[in-house]
Amino acid sequence: MQIGLTVIFLLVILLGLWLLWQTRPIGRTGIFYYQRMVLRQSQRPFLFALALASLALGGITLALWGGAMIWMVWVL
Repeated sequence: MQIGLTVIFLLVILLGLWLLWQTRPIGRTGIFYYQRMVLRQSQRPFLFALALASLALGGITLALWGGAMIWMVWVL
């Protein structure tokens, strides 16, 4: 059960990373150019927002889940 939930949260994070990869500008590389391009004139703003939401949701829930597991091991 615990491993299954952790895998689901990791898959949500991977989905967010894949969606973020889909919004990358073609032909240019570099994180600063990427950041400027996406924030200024993203051609897929909904996809970018969905990617960020997926990363945030997966990351927060995985952190809370990990914290709960550590607390249960520590206290119980």
